[in-house]
Amino acid sequence: MKKIVVIFISVLLMSACATNAKDELSSQELILNHILTSYNKFLKGNISIKQENEMIHIQDVFIFDNEDQQAYNQYALFDMNGDALPELHVRSVNSYDIFTYQEEEIKLWHTDVPYSRPLNNRSILYERIGGAPAHIDYKYKLFDFYGNHIFEISFSKYDSSNRGIYDENSLYIFDEVELAKEKWDSLTEKILSIDDDLIQWIPYK
Repeated sequence: MKKIVVIFISVLLMSACATNAKDELSSQELILNHILTSYNKFLKGNISIKQENEMIHIQDVFIFDNEDQQAYNQYALFDMNGDALPELHVRSVNSYDIFTYQEEEIKLWHTDVPYSRPLNNRSILYERIGGAPAHIDYKYKLFDFYGNHIFEISFSKYDSSNRGIYDENSLYIFDEVELAKEKWDSLTEKILSIDDDLIQWIPYK
């Protein structure tokens, strides 16, 4: 099994400790320390995650068939349910999974496709470029505390003329309804302007 040095998590583990070694850790810091340690063990392959009748191992999540596929193996820490504790995000060429720590164990919070990514507001945006004709499909998703879908909206834009641009002559769909470009832009602007810079993806090596 590949040896991994999880520098990112190690730094967070250190930051979770009190600045003064003599000071006693707060309850929240102790919880965070424990969660990060558990995530670290999962990433290193020391523990597996039980999901219904199956066990999820890190080697089942990431793909190692060739170097090109390995380049997609990444992980990140980011709070998705608003409890100020991070979820573990892992993605590969095949999937994007989010794990959380609840009831004293790591659990699968949400599973998605590799075209999806988390945004700063704890939502997930699916974005896929397609062809024949050239187009971009989007799905914007919101979740409750436990990772259940509570909202999803789909929208697309098609470069019907295949000129490489999206203008007034292109086709725009929002929630299965064809719209003019101006209306489509006004409905999607708030979603597409949400940043994802708070999520720092780390290569898994």
